[in-house]
Amino acid sequence: MNIDSAKKKLADGRLALAKAGDDPDLLGVALTKIHAALEDACRTWLSVPTIAQSHQIDIQNRAQVSWKELFALMSRYYQWSDRDVEYVRRMNSLRNQAAHGEDFQGKRQDVENYASYVENLFERQQLTVETPTTEKRWNVAPPEPKNEPANLWLAYALWGLGLFGINGIHRFYLGRPVTGAVWLFSYGCLFMGQLLDFFLIPGMIKGDTSEFWRSLRNNQSLPTDAIAILQKIFNKLDSLDRNIPKNLLQDKPDSSAMHKLLNVAAANGKVLSIGQAVLATGFPPSEVEDLLNEALRRGLAHVGNDPESGAVRYYFDI
Repeated sequence: MNIDSAKKKLADGRLALAKAGDDPDLLGVALTKIHAALEDACRTWLSVPTIAQSHQIDIQNRAQVSWKELFALMSRYYQWSDRDVEYVRRMNSLRNQAAHGEDFQGKRQDVENYASYVENLFERQQLTVETPTTEKRWNVAPPEPKNEPANLWLAYALWGLGLFGINGIHRFYLGRPVTGAVWLFSYGCLFMGQLLDFFLIPGMIKGDTSEFWRSLRNNQSLPTDAIAILQKIFNKLDSLDRNIPKNLLQDKPDSSAMHKLLNVAAANGKVLSIGQAVLATGFPPSEVEDLLNEALRRGLAHVGNDPESGAVRYYFDI
């Protein structure tokens, strides 16, 4: 594990991002690679004797030094600001969604910003180790995106058409055509969906509605189980909006090729790297990547990191 290998992982993540389009599963794969690059780099930077020996820890040991410890050490010795820590922690949560097969809630711009952030770290982390008493705070986290007021007001204006019986137009505007059509022909799901959207619109513009649902769950006067079910329904609807238009337009890999990939995975302990899949199947790397990404979409596999090397691995549920 060194900076060169970390930069290679970042390059792999950039390549995966270039091929991902707006596919949430592929964006999750790209984010996983980019985040693994940052983790390798942090462990390398913190492995210098002045740090590792003073704390008597093995920085490379993930079981001994988790992200929680990495945050503390990077803040102390490399002057990560609270904003840096919060930003990386948030992206780590998104990465965990992708690694555990959950619906990836991030957007393409989130992954692009994170890739740029990691590249900036690689360039600036040539500084000497700072002492804990140093006054300087190093903050290179990208600025939080600001939503244009016009977008918000226009979304609410379109939402207001529901008061005249034209429901769901705001969802078309916000890039949710499937649920927009459902809202349009179901009177906004008997107007209950339309009413909830009044509170969800700010989150839909930001691409993250979790804050609204969290506030509902924290309201002790409301039934928690019912809110959890309602949130799950809306998350599934959002997943339809992301996946159905894309799946109608894209080509699917050959089913016989997928069958061969699954056989290879079964023979290899249900775990494959991209290189292992290329060697075992004889398919070109681009076709193997398409097959692996299709396996992720179908729920046949999930992506994670090797516990020792941190390299990206595909774990098959077969």
